Amino acid sequence: MAYVRAVKPARILVLLGALAAGVSGCAGARQTLAGEFTPGQLQKGSHIHAFQTASFAYGVMQSHMTSFEARAAKVEVDVPPFVAALDRAGWRADVNVVPHTNKSRDLEFEYYDVDLVLVPKDGKSQERFVLPGAQGTPPEDYAAALAPAAKRIGVPAEVIQRGHFALFGLATMSSALNASDDSLRRHAFGLLVLKEKLKKGERVDYLAPMRPSEESLEDVDLAVRVIADHHRATSRLRAEVIGLTALTRVAANPAAQNALAEQLAESKKTSRAWLDTHHQPQMAEFGVAMTEMKLPTPENMLAVLDKDGYLTAAVEVAKGVVAGDPSATVEGLGKLAPKGSSLRVAAEGTAAALRGDVGKAADCALELAERQEDIAPLAARLRQVEAAVTSARGMALQAKDAAKDPLKKAADVASRPKR
Repeated sequence: MAYVRAVKPARILVLLGALAAGVSGCAGARQTLAGEFTPGQLQKGSHIHAFQTASFAYGVMQSHMTSFEARAAKVEVDVPPFVAALDRAGWRADVNVVPHTNKSRDLEFEYYDVDLVLVPKDGKSQERFVLPGAQGTPPEDYAAALAPAAKRIGVPAEVIQRGHFALFGLATMSSALNASDDSLRRHAFGLLVLKEKLKKGERVDYLAPMRPSEESLEDVDLAVRVIADHHRATSRLRAEVIGLTALTRVAANPAAQNALAEQLAESKKTSRAWLDTHHQPQMAEFGVAMTEMKLPTPENMLAVLDKDGYLTAAVEVAKGVVAGDPSATVEGLGKLAPKGSSLRVAAEGTAAALRGDVGKAADCALELAERQEDIAPLAARLRQVEAAVTSARGMALQAKDAAKDPLKKAADVASRPKR
């Protein structure tokens, strides 16, 4: 601003007049002069799109990792005594899962009610207690359902509540991850549309309308790399949450208890490592110091987006095929993004994990993480637990049939006509 005030108005008119007459290279000079005499313009080499994207992505992921640490700690502390107490009392925990879809113009994700159902282990009695697990349940309503259940079963109410809330915490963590994934995918789509328009020579960089298109393209490419880094981290975390939910759900099985302890230790180590190695983005990192950043190439993420038709749709939107005139911002363009398949996979995986379907949960966890190598230990644990749970169920059925067999033989003998 001070520089502009120091230049005499007459001098500005002379320069602008010369520019209009085509002096000094026409278009190139026009861009240079506009940048020099327009207050608040970005310096050359600034990456405002990447900085804006990184700031948003870091805030979201830092919140997720901190929340995940806290929820994993609750599972580690509260689930084992909950499962052991029910087992000693001769009861077991089941769940009723009620999915809901939060859908608006800007966001779409699924979240869940997780009602805890307590039933006798022997299966002979039809007695059952249902504790509400809907978000926003009044504390007095929950306490009214919990008190008679705890008294009848003979397990402290606090133990039951803490175990229920630990499982509910994992389900709501999955919902939060679904929401942020949908938001970042829409942002990525908006950037892809912006890139296509810039490649066509359109002046559509709303954050820096005066700079050359090649600088805007470089900035957008870096922003996509930032999203790729975020996408890799959220993909793994979504898989881990589903895996932990499945292991928590079948924690009565000894093999599941060991696997749960191992996975909790690994997951906490991973989240702590992310928190220790990431920091709030600084503007200097997105200027001349951008080469210091360690970001992956976005090929893997783009391949996933392409599977859902994002790249094709981005080109079509950039061509103006859609009706109407959408906002020129990334957020506005993101509203036109196709629906990501990861929301469906996450919903299926979470539902399977809450049902105790460890095999399906493993399949969904692998698909969400795009089969990243670092998710292999989780997948292996889930497969081992799946085999153990299946074996235990088979043995239980055999024992049940064996118990019935002598009674059946006695009934057959008794029913034979006497000679």
